[in-house]
Amino acid sequence: MQTPPTNITPSRNDRIPAQSGSDLAYLRELGERFDYVFFITAGPGVGQNTAYWGPRPRGRRSQGAITVDMGPFTNASGVNVQFDAQAATQLEGRIQDRRTNQIQPLRVATSDRQPLSQQSVLQLQQRQSVRRVQTYEETGHELARAQARTQGMVNRSAETGITVTGELDTLRYGDLLRLRELVTLRGMGNTHDGLYYVKNVTHRIGKGEYQQSFTITREGRNSTVSRVGR
Repeated sequence: MQTPPTNITPSRNDRIPAQSGSDLAYLRELGERFDYVFFITAGPGVGQNTAYWGPRPRGRRSQGAITVDMGPFTNASGVNVQFDAQAATQLEGRIQDRRTNQIQPLRVATSDRQPLSQQSVLQLQQRQSVRRVQTYEETGHELARAQARTQGMVNRSAETGITVTGELDTLRYGDLLRLRELVTLRGMGNTHDGLYYVKNVTHRIGKGEYQQSFTITREGRNSTVSRVGR
Protein backbone atom coordinates (compact mmCIF):
# COMPACT_ATOMS: atom_id res chain seq x y z
CA MET A 1 0.00 0.00 0.00
CA GLN A 2 1.27 3.46 -0.88
CA THR A 3 0.52 6.60 1.07
CA PRO A 4 -1.90 8.86 -0.87
CA PRO A 5 -0.91 12.43 -1.79
CA THR A 6 -3.01 13.70 1.11
CA ASN A 7 -3.77 11.84 4.30
CA ILE A 8 -5.88 14.25 6.32
CA THR A 9 -7.84 12.63 9.15
CA PRO A 10 -10.93 14.68 9.94
CA SER A 11 -11.85 15.43 13.55
CA ARG A 12 -15.11 14.17 15.03
CA ASN A 13 -16.44 17.70 15.05
CA ASP A 14 -15.69 18.04 11.34
CA ARG A 15 -17.10 14.84 9.87
CA ILE A 16 -17.08 11.09 10.36
CA PRO A 17 -16.21 9.01 7.24
CA ALA A 18 -18.66 6.16 6.67
CA GLN A 19 -18.39 3.10 4.47
CA SER A 20 -21.24 2.14 2.16
CA GLY A 21 -20.97 -1.19 0.38
CA SER A 22 -18.36 -3.95 0.46
CA ASP A 23 -14.77 -3.56 1.61
CA LEU A 24 -13.59 -4.04 -1.99
CA ALA A 25 -15.93 -1.35 -3.31
CA TYR A 26 -14.79 1.02 -0.56
CA LEU A 27 -11.08 0.47 -1.32
CA ARG A 28 -11.71 1.12 -5.01
CA GLU A 29 -13.75 4.22 -4.22
CA LEU A 30 -10.90 5.59 -2.10
CA GLY A 31 -8.43 4.78 -4.87
CA GLU A 32 -10.41 6.54 -7.58
CA ARG A 33 -9.91 9.84 -5.75
CA PHE A 34 -6.22 9.74 -6.69
CA ASP A 35 -6.38 7.47 -9.77
CA TYR A 36 -5.13 4.57 -7.63
CA VAL A 37 -5.94 0.89 -8.19
CA PHE A 38 -6.48 -2.02 -5.82
CA PHE A 39 -5.84 -5.66 -6.71
CA ILE A 40 -4.62 -8.94 -5.23
CA THR A 41 -2.06 -11.27 -6.82
CA ALA A 42 -1.04 -14.79 -5.82
CA GLY A 43 2.26 -15.24 -3.98
CA PRO A 44 5.03 -14.78 -3.17
CA GLY A 45 4.69 -18.12 -1.38
CA VAL A 46 2.25 -21.02 -1.26
CA GLY A 47 -0.99 -19.99 0.44
CA GLN A 48 0.00 -16.32 0.31
CA ASN A 49 -1.48 -13.35 -1.54
CA THR A 50 -0.17 -9.84 -2.12
CA ALA A 51 -2.53 -6.86 -2.02
CA TYR A 52 -1.64 -3.64 -3.83
CA TRP A 53 -3.25 -0.21 -3.41
CA GLY A 54 -1.57 2.71 -5.14
CA PRO A 55 -0.78 4.27 -8.55
CA ARG A 56 -0.99 2.02 -11.59
CA PRO A 57 2.33 0.11 -11.52
CA ARG A 58 4.83 1.43 -14.05
CA GLY A 59 8.20 0.88 -12.45
CA ARG A 60 8.34 -2.87 -12.86
CA ARG A 61 10.38 -4.67 -15.48
CA SER A 62 8.39 -5.14 -18.69
CA GLN A 63 7.18 -8.51 -19.97
CA GLY A 64 8.18 -10.15 -23.23
CA ALA A 65 7.34 -8.18 -26.37
CA ILE A 66 4.05 -8.41 -28.24
CA THR A 67 5.33 -8.82 -31.80
CA VAL A 68 3.49 -7.96 -35.03
CA ASP A 69 4.43 -8.60 -38.69
CA MET A 70 7.93 -9.93 -37.99
CA GLY A 71 7.80 -13.32 -39.70
CA PRO A 72 8.52 -16.28 -37.40
CA PHE A 73 8.78 -13.93 -34.40
CA THR A 74 5.15 -12.79 -34.78
CA ASN A 75 2.99 -13.76 -31.80
CA ALA A 76 -0.01 -11.42 -32.13
CA SER A 77 -2.75 -10.93 -34.72
CA GLY A 78 -5.71 -8.62 -35.31
CA VAL A 79 -3.84 -5.74 -33.71
CA ASN A 80 -5.75 -2.46 -33.84
CA VAL A 81 -4.47 0.97 -32.74
CA GLN A 82 -6.75 3.81 -31.69
CA PHE A 83 -5.41 7.32 -31.14
CA ASP A 84 -7.67 9.72 -29.26
CA ALA A 85 -6.33 13.28 -29.34
CA GLN A 86 -9.24 14.40 -27.13
CA ALA A 87 -8.79 11.75 -24.45
CA ALA A 88 -6.76 13.91 -22.09
CA THR A 89 -8.37 16.73 -20.13
CA GLN A 90 -6.87 19.61 -18.20
CA LEU A 91 -8.70 20.87 -15.14
CA GLU A 92 -9.19 24.41 -13.95
CA GLY A 93 -11.32 25.99 -11.28
CA ARG A 94 -11.40 27.45 -7.80
CA ILE A 95 -11.86 25.93 -4.36
CA GLN A 96 -12.84 27.50 -1.06
CA ASP A 97 -10.58 25.81 1.48
CA ARG A 98 -12.79 24.48 4.26
CA ARG A 99 -10.06 25.08 6.86
CA THR A 100 -8.95 28.62 5.95
CA ASN A 101 -12.18 29.74 4.20
CA GLN A 102 -10.04 31.33 1.46
CA ILE A 103 -10.74 30.87 -2.25
CA GLN A 104 -7.75 29.43 -4.11
CA PRO A 105 -7.23 28.73 -7.84
CA LEU A 106 -6.81 25.19 -9.14
CA ARG A 107 -5.12 24.23 -12.40
CA VAL A 108 -3.54 20.94 -13.50
CA ALA A 109 -2.32 20.70 -17.09
CA THR A 110 -0.01 17.65 -17.04
CA SER A 111 0.10 14.12 -15.68
CA ASP A 112 2.62 13.34 -12.96
CA ARG A 113 2.86 9.64 -13.85
CA GLN A 114 6.05 8.12 -15.27
CA PRO A 115 5.74 8.63 -19.08
CA LEU A 116 5.61 5.64 -21.41
CA SER A 117 5.79 7.78 -24.56
CA GLN A 118 7.80 10.75 -25.81
CA GLN A 119 4.80 12.86 -26.79
CA SER A 120 1.68 12.70 -24.65
CA VAL A 121 -1.73 13.78 -25.85
CA LEU A 122 -1.57 16.68 -23.38
CA GLN A 123 1.72 17.87 -24.93
CA LEU A 124 0.22 17.55 -28.42
CA GLN A 125 -2.75 19.69 -27.38
CA GLN A 126 -0.42 22.39 -26.06
CA ARG A 127 1.66 22.41 -29.25
CA GLN A 128 -1.44 22.79 -31.38
CA SER A 129 -2.88 25.40 -29.00
CA VAL A 130 -6.05 23.31 -28.73
CA ARG A 131 -6.77 22.55 -25.09
CA ARG A 132 -9.55 20.41 -23.70
CA VAL A 133 -10.36 21.98 -20.34
CA GLN A 134 -12.83 20.75 -17.74
CA THR A 135 -14.04 22.88 -14.85
CA TYR A 136 -13.41 21.52 -11.38
CA GLU A 137 -16.76 21.62 -9.60
CA GLU A 138 -16.29 19.66 -6.37
CA THR A 139 -16.61 21.54 -3.09
CA GLY A 140 -16.05 21.05 0.61
CA HIS A 141 -12.37 20.01 0.46
CA GLU A 142 -9.13 21.33 1.88
CA LEU A 143 -6.90 22.83 -0.83
CA ALA A 144 -4.35 19.98 -0.64
CA ARG A 145 -7.03 17.32 -1.09
CA ALA A 146 -8.66 19.21 -3.96
CA GLN A 147 -5.28 19.48 -5.71
CA ALA A 148 -4.68 15.74 -5.26
CA ARG A 149 -8.12 14.85 -6.61
CA THR A 150 -7.64 17.19 -9.58
CA GLN A 151 -4.26 15.62 -10.37
CA GLY A 152 -5.83 12.16 -10.22
CA MET A 153 -8.56 13.18 -12.68
CA VAL A 154 -5.98 14.51 -15.16
CA ASN A 155 -3.83 11.40 -14.77
CA ARG A 156 -6.79 9.12 -15.45
CA SER A 157 -7.86 11.06 -18.55
CA ALA A 158 -4.35 11.01 -20.03
CA GLU A 159 -3.75 7.28 -19.77
CA THR A 160 -5.70 6.26 -22.88
CA GLY A 161 -4.24 8.54 -25.54
CA ILE A 162 -3.35 5.37 -27.44
CA THR A 163 -5.28 2.11 -27.02
CA VAL A 164 -4.05 -1.09 -28.69
CA THR A 165 -6.15 -4.27 -28.89
CA GLY A 166 -5.38 -7.64 -30.37
CA GLU A 167 -5.02 -11.41 -29.96
CA LEU A 168 -1.89 -12.95 -28.43
CA ASP A 169 -0.83 -16.54 -29.18
CA THR A 170 0.62 -17.62 -25.83
CA LEU A 171 2.31 -20.68 -27.37
CA ARG A 172 4.37 -18.41 -29.61
CA TYR A 173 4.72 -15.83 -26.87
CA GLY A 174 6.14 -18.43 -24.50
CA ASP A 175 4.39 -17.02 -21.45
CA LEU A 176 1.13 -15.50 -20.23
CA LEU A 177 0.51 -11.78 -20.57
CA ARG A 178 0.05 -10.44 -17.05
CA LEU A 179 -2.50 -7.80 -16.17
CA ARG A 180 -1.53 -4.42 -14.63
CA GLU A 181 2.12 -4.66 -15.64
CA LEU A 182 4.20 -3.15 -18.42
CA VAL A 183 4.67 -4.83 -21.79
CA THR A 184 6.54 -3.83 -24.95
CA LEU A 185 5.04 -3.71 -28.44
CA ARG A 186 7.15 -4.02 -31.59
CA GLY A 187 6.54 -4.21 -35.32
CA MET A 188 4.18 -1.20 -35.43
CA GLY A 189 6.75 1.51 -36.20
CA ASN A 190 8.38 4.01 -33.86
CA THR A 191 5.13 5.95 -33.43
CA HIS A 192 3.40 3.01 -31.74
CA ASP A 193 6.23 0.71 -30.61
CA GLY A 194 7.51 0.75 -27.04
CA LEU A 195 6.16 0.39 -23.53
CA TYR A 196 2.48 0.03 -22.64
CA TYR A 197 0.38 -0.64 -19.55
CA VAL A 198 -1.69 -3.86 -19.70
CA LYS A 199 -5.21 -2.69 -18.96
CA ASN A 200 -7.27 -5.77 -19.78
CA VAL A 201 -6.66 -9.44 -20.63
CA THR A 202 -9.21 -12.13 -21.52
CA HIS A 203 -8.18 -15.80 -21.75
CA ARG A 204 -9.56 -18.18 -24.39
CA ILE A 205 -8.51 -21.81 -24.16
CA GLY A 206 -9.29 -24.34 -26.87
CA LYS A 207 -7.97 -27.62 -28.20
CA GLY A 208 -4.35 -27.02 -29.18
CA GLU A 209 -4.51 -23.26 -28.56
CA TYR A 210 -4.36 -20.69 -25.82
CA GLN A 211 -5.22 -17.16 -26.93
CA GLN A 212 -5.34 -13.95 -24.93
CA SER A 213 -7.34 -10.93 -26.04
CA PHE A 214 -5.54 -7.86 -24.73
CA THR A 215 -5.99 -4.13 -24.32
CA ILE A 216 -2.88 -2.06 -23.66
CA THR A 217 -2.71 1.71 -23.24
CA ARG A 218 -0.38 4.66 -22.82
CA GLU A 219 -0.60 8.45 -22.85
CA GLY A 220 0.83 9.26 -26.28
CA ARG A 221 3.02 8.53 -29.29
CA ASN A 222 6.66 7.60 -29.99
CA SER A 223 8.72 5.09 -28.05
CA THR A 224 10.85 5.99 -25.04
CA VAL A 225 13.06 2.92 -25.52
CA SER A 226 15.47 2.42 -28.42
CA ARG A 227 15.43 -1.37 -28.29
CA VAL A 228 12.63 -3.80 -27.55
CA GLY A 229 13.56 -7.23 -26.24
CA ARG A 230 12.05 -10.61 -26.82
